[in-house]
Amino acid sequence: MVHGLGFASALGELGLKGAMLLRGLVGFNVGVEIGQLVFVAVFLPAQMWLARGRGAPLIPRIASLTVAVIGTYWLVERIFIG
Repeated sequence: MVHGLGFASALGELGLKGAMLLRGLVGFNVGVEIGQLVFVAVFLPAQMWLARGRGAPLIPRIASLTVAVIGTYWLVERIFIG
């Protein structure tokens, strides 16, 4: 049994080798890139629209706080729960 975190551990547990391992890794990476493009396509226009309003100077602070809260939650979850 492979112990660890992430996608590589999952592939190790499946016993994939050779071309199947390569296909799994490439498919995963392509999926991640597509996900990033979708995120930018959805949130960039929204951010540009919000930047035109009176609250525009607060957007970076709110975004940073949101990312910090989510990151802290994930850190606590991994340390104490998982």
